[in-house]
Amino acid sequence: MSMEELKQRENRLFLENDEKLSVFCQLIDKQNWSLARSEELTKKYISSGVHPYITFRNKTWWKTYKFQTKEIISNFRWRLEIQRNVFTPGVNDVLFEPWFITVELGYGLGLYETKSILIPKEQLVNLTQKLGSVVGKSSVMTSSSGQFMVKPTPCCGDILFVLPFKNKSMSSVGGCYVGITYGAFMPETTLWLDVCPNQSTNSSLCSVFPSEDCNNLRLLDMVVTRNYIVFATSFGLVKSASFALLMSEQGVAEKVERYVVLVVSQDSNRHFVFPPWYFSENSIARDIQFHTWSNTILVYGSEVWKSRDGGNSFKQLTKLRSPHTITALSFPQYGDNIVVLTNHGKILNGRMGISRLIAIHHQTLSGFLYSILVDELGTIKGFSQNGNASIFGNYFIEKINFESYQKHFCTDHLLLQFIGHHDVFIFVAAPFEQPSNQSLTSYCFSSPVVTQVLKSRLGGSAHISEVTQLNPSTGFYTRAKGKVMEDFIGLTAISALVLKMDLQLRILNSAFYDVIYELSITGVGWSSHDVGRTVVLDNGMSILLIKYIDGSTIYGLPPPGFSPSILPHTNQKSGTWQMYDLSSATVIYDKTDSISISYSLGEFKGIANFVFTNSHIGKVLMIHSDNHGVIETVSGGTVSFQNSSLFKEGHFSEWKLLEPRVYTSEPKNGYGMWWLEEEDCSNFPIITPKQYKTLYHLDTQDNVTLQFAVLAQHLETTEPQISMHVSNPSLFFIRGTHEHYETNHTLDVGLMRKPGTTGLSQMSFSIPYLSLKCPSVSNVLTIHGGCPPSKRLVFEYPITFTPNVFLYGTPKDGDGVLRHYKLPANYRPPSSRGVGIPMSSNLYNVHPEKPPYKERFAISRRTRVYKQCSGKSYRRDCDCDQENITMSRLVAYSDCITTVYRLLYGEEFRPNFTLLQDDTITKRFVDPYYVVELNQRSDFKIVRSTTSTTPGQDSTISVLQDRLNSSLEFSGGGLYHFRAYAVKEGYTLCGLMDEFIVFVDELPLPNPARDVVRFTTAMLFVTSSFLAYLWYLYYSNQRDQNRVFPD
Repeated sequence: MSMEELKQRENRLFLENDEKLSVFCQLIDKQNWSLARSEELTKKYISSGVHPYITFRNKTWWKTYKFQTKEIISNFRWRLEIQRNVFTPGVNDVLFEPWFITVELGYGLGLYETKSILIPKEQLVNLTQKLGSVVGKSSVMTSSSGQFMVKPTPCCGDILFVLPFKNKSMSSVGGCYVGITYGAFMPETTLWLDVCPNQSTNSSLCSVFPSEDCNNLRLLDMVVTRNYIVFATSFGLVKSASFALLMSEQGVAEKVERYVVLVVSQDSNRHFVFPPWYFSENSIARDIQFHTWSNTILVYGSEVWKSRDGGNSFKQLTKLRSPHTITALSFPQYGDNIVVLTNHGKILNGRMGISRLIAIHHQTLSGFLYSILVDELGTIKGFSQNGNASIFGNYFIEKINFESYQKHFCTDHLLLQFIGHHDVFIFVAAPFEQPSNQSLTSYCFSSPVVTQVLKSRLGGSAHISEVTQLNPSTGFYTRAKGKVMEDFIGLTAISALVLKMDLQLRILNSAFYDVIYELSITGVGWSSHDVGRTVVLDNGMSILLIKYIDGSTIYGLPPPGFSPSILPHTNQKSGTWQMYDLSSATVIYDKTDSISISYSLGEFKGIANFVFTNSHIGKVLMIHSDNHGVIETVSGGTVSFQNSSLFKEGHFSEWKLLEPRVYTSEPKNGYGMWWLEEEDCSNFPIITPKQYKTLYHLDTQDNVTLQFAVLAQHLETTEPQISMHVSNPSLFFIRGTHEHYETNHTLDVGLMRKPGTTGLSQMSFSIPYLSLKCPSVSNVLTIHGGCPPSKRLVFEYPITFTPNVFLYGTPKDGDGVLRHYKLPANYRPPSSRGVGIPMSSNLYNVHPEKPPYKERFAISRRTRVYKQCSGKSYRRDCDCDQENITMSRLVAYSDCITTVYRLLYGEEFRPNFTLLQDDTITKRFVDPYYVVELNQRSDFKIVRSTTSTTPGQDSTISVLQDRLNSSLEFSGGGLYHFRAYAVKEGYTLCGLMDEFIVFVDELPLPNPARDVVRFTTAMLFVTSSFLAYLWYLYYSNQRDQNRVFPD
């Protein structure tokens, strides 16, 4: 495999229906890729006892496996085989999601790590049936630039759909094509279908509109679900499952203006459920998308807007300047990344939980970007145009490797006003003496810069914590508050000779401002380069220098909000006042003419209608903050550039010519004395009780307490800094408390399900002002109001024993009574007709090779049914060797049950149960339940019970309860097999049940045999007594006859 092939590979595992999943792992040095280097790395770490680990996790389950040394195979790869049944989803009826995979060298050592996704085959969307005829990828051509769209599926963002479309009459090759891929659009994993071929067939969109000309059919949009696609066509809406027409509306293709968007929700009676939200008059909204996992609505067009409350309100995430618009937006359904693309090829990146999008630096691609997407792993891919060498005809896909978030800089000067030693106000200056009737806006400082860091080229930085818009008539657009992170460095007398002179202050009247300052010196010291700098007086007051008059005089503007009567008038001695430089490059021209940037012979060149001259050499041509360079030469109207590493080819309709404040070898920081950049992550969100658990189930009587804490560095405020959104609050009673200590914030949330409600709700915790560099800025939990899938009722024997002791030993209770009973072969319980007439279909301890048990009567023979031993001739063929089956209490495995719990006749039996559930403490079951005897026996009664009505029926049942010490009393003997059902009404939403078996032993003789024995015993006793009496009389007479009486 070459390095280029390695870069294009996707870390995706697709779980087929095989019994085992085989995973291969190899150490690769991307800087020096070779098998020899792989062998070297493998031996190095194995000798140190370091092995790779792989962790699988989803919202409900996680497990880690270790690659062993003995599993190394050819080319020094590890191989690990995992049983397929490990990945059987436990909550298919609740969630539908992929598994996330992390492979790391050494568990938790942070040496090497890669991420992947495991997608079970049963979760792949099945949309290929009856969708269209298969075509070769060479036939798929798009008619013009950008005539395609990309749609992710809701189950997994890695399974994507590309839809090139065109008017079929425009080309003999044309068609309405759908590309379905399970491998990031690699040729071997992409299937192309023509959904509107020239001839109307049953498997085409044309078949839905038999009366229409198929050549006029156009695809406008589509929505992808798990099992079908809804197509928006020029003739109406069509559902792909059977190509059923959902709604026909002529003229929807060309006649409807799609720029006024109203976000509403309607019930079945077409009434507004929520009040409509109207975007601003000049806004253009082109598309709406829904992030299901966080319940976020995103709308894009001229800007990007986000709603966390179902469309009741929207927050603007961007602040673009016309003619910049958003052409594409992408996000993974199970991630929080957002990526958007502008019509000028600029890429913005953000998170669902943070209300801002920041431009990113990215490597220059082969062509202009027309669309973009991001997958679950955060990998960004761009669709660009480059000849005819791709599966999309004129388009192909490239991975976008971005280096960092762009530094934000613009052409406005900043005023620093220090507040004590740790805080500072930053004022963004408006153009000097701009008429008030002109539209004044600034794109330098807006709400997205909160939590970013202002940096000075001379040294010093401040963390932005607050932004307030001002009236431009004050001379300033914006005021930002910041926390000083590193002291700002001022100018010195060496770099600014004016600092050696005394400063005279005079307040002047102005037609534009409330007040301005005249700052004068004796002699010459001011220069035009001082405009934009900040003068700080000895009392802390700051003045922004705004207009150069001459070498001895310059005008300045104080911060807004100060009355002229309290402004300082005192002259400043040299050494008592300071000067800071946060000035910016100056705009010479702001053009809307077209300009073309091309690359040839190792340099970038620009051609425009504008006439460049030699006077423009050294000036900066800026298209946007990630596309600019310094003009080096001018020749015949063509300009070439130095520092052109940030230039990108293309045709652009908007650009500026700047006078740089400073020439720098780091053009990413701009050409002024300051810039804004995304702060390094200094805040750490923590969620309890379990960081990895993101799915909680609440049964009728369940509740959960969640805690979300932020260990922050800069959030010094008593206001809650943690945002929580609940998508379906009608399901739960919610209780929340917020606590803070210095910069640490904690939010405790308690949830209890409301009676009679079921459903799902997402609960998202986010920190809106975290840095986008933080690995985690939000956490989305799913709360399921209903029966937990892992919740189960488990019968507990009165004494504790191991399976081995129960089956083969002598389990005894505290009184020495043996508590197991070995069933005879082919045992069947008695029936109501008698002990010798078994009628139950359940047989126990089945041995097909041995004689039946008490089948003298025909009815006993007719009701015999084998289960595990059906069709088998010998016990060994019945698959009863597994211990869990032999020990089972379930009637489904009765053939294999050999040993059961033993009771003595006359003993009351009190069943005990526990509730088991994953990730919860085992509880004793104390709710009501009732029992059903599975062999139709009725010779028992329930002691100390209550009655309850069976739901949906008029009959009543006897209910056992733990608090009543309910028990079972048996009047017969032999085997009793019970199934216990928990009473659901008001107690649980689960169909909880379990089975238990008892065998009543040492039964007294039954009637009439008992009476015969009693009568015989009595007769024998009486006869014996009578014979004893006769014997006594006889010997008494003999004694009397032999007695000699004296005379």
